[in-house]
Amino acid sequence: MPLAQVLDDINRRFYDRFADHFSKTRVHGWTGWHAALDSLPEHPLRILDLGCGNGRLSAFMETYWCEERAMNIEFFEGLERCTALLQVAEQRQLSFPSRWSEWSWSEVVSHQPGTLIEPDGGYDWVVMFGVMHHIYGYERRLRLLNWAAQHLRPGGLLCVSLWDFGAHEKWQKKIIPWETQEDLIGAQADDLEKGDYLLGWAGTQDTPRYCHWVSREEEKRMLKDVGQGLELDLSPALRIGEEGDLNRYWAWRRKN
Repeated sequence: MPLAQVLDDINRRFYDRFADHFSKTRVHGWTGWHAALDSLPEHPLRILDLGCGNGRLSAFMETYWCEERAMNIEFFEGLERCTALLQVAEQRQLSFPSRWSEWSWSEVVSHQPGTLIEPDGGYDWVVMFGVMHHIYGYERRLRLLNWAAQHLRPGGLLCVSLWDFGAHEKWQKKIIPWETQEDLIGAQADDLEKGDYLLGWAGTQDTPRYCHWVSREEEKRMLKDVGQGLELDLSPALRIGEEGDLNRYWAWRRKN
């Protein structure tokens, strides 16, 4: 079995076991979400939330975009592969139309992005929050970013978060050594990339999750490579939020 599939299966088991607990800890919006609002178009938005989890971004937008800013959302689409989290999202009461669907990035990253998606079917804001650290392999992470960018309307914004757990000491205590998990990956441990880790959850280590930390060096490479070879023109990467956040946020705007 390819290592990417092995690591995907590790995360499926994690979310199957901890989805309820995980969802209850995912209630509030992130600092970077607030910062991103100032960069969004001011017309009614079409939003695509890739890896939407329990749908908390939709609730955040209800409060901070629709109620506080008196702006409108035309349509909100959430895609998620954990069924239990998706069921929570489907129960949300929103003032704007929404759709929630099962989706797996595994199929997306197995192929190069295709031709440009028609603008009429595109979105003003495409986001991947809390997703990138679960994707194994630099080329696969880049493919997912490029695929997401193809869903933008002209003027639309692609936003991504990079979980910076590798730069925070408290997360070092949650790292589970790969050599203790030979039953999970076996000899394929040699194919792991720098920054690949197993992390425990809530004091447990018997059902770990796979997480990749994007280093500053990898980040520079990624920012340079996003959009290369695509049939659309993206602006240079825009940093959103402050350096001290637990996540690093980046955005690209489609110019044509």
